[in-house]
Amino acid sequence: MSILFSHYYSLIMSSGTDFLMKPVLLRGFSGSLHLLLLFVLFTKLVCNKFKVGHSEGPKERFKNIRNGWSDEGLVTLLDLALRTLAWGAPCVYLRTQLFNSDVVLYREHVSLPVQNLVSDVMSVILGLFFRYVGFSGKEGEDTLLEEPLLNGDSNTSNEVESNKSKGSENVTPYLNAGFFGILTFSWMGPLIEIGNKKTLDLEDVPQLGPSDSVFGAFPTFKNKLEAECGTSNGVTTLKLAKSLIYSARKEILLAGLNVLAFSLASYVGPYLIETFVQYLNGRRQYKNEGYVLVSVFFAAKLVECISQRHWFFWVAQVGIRVRSVLIALIYNKGLTLSCQSKQGHTSGEIINFMTVDADRVADFSGYIHETWMILVQVVIAMLLLYKNLGLASIAALVATILVMLANVPLGRLQEKFQDKLMESKDKRMKATSEILRNMRILKLQGWEMKFLSKIMELRGTEAGWLKKFLYTSAFTSFVFWGAPTFVSVVTFGSCVLMGIPLESGKILSALATFGILQEPIYSLPDTISMIAQTKVSLDRIVSFLCLDDLQSDVIERLPRGKSSLISCILGEVPKISGTVKLCGTKAYVAQSPWIQSGKIEENILFEDVKPSVDSSTLMIVYVALAIGSSFCVLVRSMLIRTAEYSTANQLRKMHFCIFCAPMSFFDATPSGRILSRASTDQNAVDLSILNEMGAVAFSVIQLLGIILVMSQAAWQVFIILSQLLQPVSSISNIRYLLQELSRLVGVCKAPVIQHFTETISGATTIRSFDEESRFRDTNMKLADANSRPRFNIAGAMEWLCFPLDMLSSITFVFSLFFLISIPEGVIDPG
Repeated sequence: MSILFSHYYSLIMSSGTDFLMKPVLLRGFSGSLHLLLLFVLFTKLVCNKFKVGHSEGPKERFKNIRNGWSDEGLVTLLDLALRTLAWGAPCVYLRTQLFNSDVVLYREHVSLPVQNLVSDVMSVILGLFFRYVGFSGKEGEDTLLEEPLLNGDSNTSNEVESNKSKGSENVTPYLNAGFFGILTFSWMGPLIEIGNKKTLDLEDVPQLGPSDSVFGAFPTFKNKLEAECGTSNGVTTLKLAKSLIYSARKEILLAGLNVLAFSLASYVGPYLIETFVQYLNGRRQYKNEGYVLVSVFFAAKLVECISQRHWFFWVAQVGIRVRSVLIALIYNKGLTLSCQSKQGHTSGEIINFMTVDADRVADFSGYIHETWMILVQVVIAMLLLYKNLGLASIAALVATILVMLANVPLGRLQEKFQDKLMESKDKRMKATSEILRNMRILKLQGWEMKFLSKIMELRGTEAGWLKKFLYTSAFTSFVFWGAPTFVSVVTFGSCVLMGIPLESGKILSALATFGILQEPIYSLPDTISMIAQTKVSLDRIVSFLCLDDLQSDVIERLPRGKSSLISCILGEVPKISGTVKLCGTKAYVAQSPWIQSGKIEENILFEDVKPSVDSSTLMIVYVALAIGSSFCVLVRSMLIRTAEYSTANQLRKMHFCIFCAPMSFFDATPSGRILSRASTDQNAVDLSILNEMGAVAFSVIQLLGIILVMSQAAWQVFIILSQLLQPVSSISNIRYLLQELSRLVGVCKAPVIQHFTETISGATTIRSFDEESRFRDTNMKLADANSRPRFNIAGAMEWLCFPLDMLSSITFVFSLFFLISIPEGVIDPG
């Protein structure tokens, strides 16, 4: 046994690295780290002590220093600390004997000193973990000892009940998650467990945190925008973009740090692959070189996995916040528009600002770091190519620049087509909104098909611009998918012409670099396209924000006519001259009735807690209206023509079904839900779904190709890959949760549009009753309800991708261990 250990020790140790494993050095290094941790702990204790004011008593100082632990918890910790100190003397004795045995065994060459390094590393890691737990404190501890024995009517119980009624107890676990919970997205566990048991309702989805809620984000954004612009007429595209970035600056900065870490870690593999190939060929520089290389590969993949997952989550969080504040901003502007401003913008066009433009600006959050990340990745790639191929990297740089410059005219075309597409979409939504408002008249006159032909004509114009936009995008994608091949051909051709030798390690390193370089080159057209689309959307939103608002103190000459007089009093007519003074409160009933999508009681009382009539009168009115409404719906349903209009265009079929629906459908379905189908859902069908399907198909083909190529090179790898199917299939069960959350996003999107549509049509009534603040709060609540499933979709996606990435990293490491463990010559390193 001694001979076996000595032989193994001589294999892994050399004269150059032997001093690293000496017990004296290891113990000194471990002791230094422990002293450093002790110094940090002592510094934090002193800082906490001096942080407390001198005027405070000893109890307050102790409360601050104890870091949030309760009295019962401190007693328990003190008991455990005393027991730990009691074991101090035996631990010192055993540690001394262990050190002496290490020295003896090391001199006799019968032990493996690597165990000392492993022991110390694990000790340091556990020490850091416990220090983190101690620093994080213990806030909000709820124990059975603190619960009241009697259910009294205390203020605390009343406050808890009120919080429960508001749903504040169901706040997202992300707020209280620890470091490892945030790192691994395990805070999604409770929602995933609920989703596996039942169909999700909106009440099951946790509330947003204060920073992600529009109630917390919008004031910060509004203050920054007012500081930048002053008045609403001074808003510009640049100032609006700066205010949006400022409102989510923390998340954008964290996402940028993760992008930088991801970019650096992704090039570790191409940088070391040549050294790894040389090691497989037998050219080894020091002992344990293979294990060191595998460890570095694994660490780089681990950093790449974690940074990428958190990068995607942070930018998704930024997009959710930007969408919410833009919806609130557009809603507030629509609530204060003057009558002249409304004449230039119809309700359908204004709805497009909220449904299409706000979503497009929010989607740009995923590309906000692409611009500088592309430059960083190209620079690193050129440095690696210069290291491996020398002057041939200049040819690669020139080819890369030519490919990127070729995207400039394509980007301009895409911006032009996008602008025309949005204009045609506005016209179609304008006509659709007007038709839905007057659908009752159209059906009574039998004009459905005539107006349907107008909608189809507008859709045809929109489809023409959409066709040009998609063809331009397809051509751009085709050019840039071939860009890595073009760059690699130019680079290797330059190597041949310059006489630079092409070894297997250099070729593999260059190919790996081109593979990583393919991502920024391919994402460049998408980034430029998104920049163009976002600029168009921001310009449209800014043009809407610069419209004139209604003045609160209107001065007007009193012409003849009661309607004009009322409009003057309410401030709906522009000021010319004269003076109007309104004392007390006011009430207004419009000539054209404005009905909300709610109960009749809500429409009649308008949130009045003290109605002027009793409940029996309201019940009689309700029954009479219900009978009359049912009779009218029955008559209209019998008069509706039933016909089938077969067409290949799915949108025409949808419009045909809407126009041929009975009037009961429009009575039961809010117009906002129909507009959501014609705007948001149709935009997703036009631009998003096909791209996602193409990405899924390409990923499947690429995965199968990788498995096939690896199996041909080393068929043993296929055995490892086949064992991954079961855990992947078990993890993929989360797709049901994602489907439910996506359904809730669509369900919660329609009320936002419906409420905005009702607000635009009833803005005069809302302003006359001074109910703007209540309607703004309702809009914010609806926006938060729509953001809640979006936030959890982002977390669920990263929760799903994180274990899959870790699984692929572990598989990658096992494959590398397999390569360095097999005898030389079994597999060709090239």
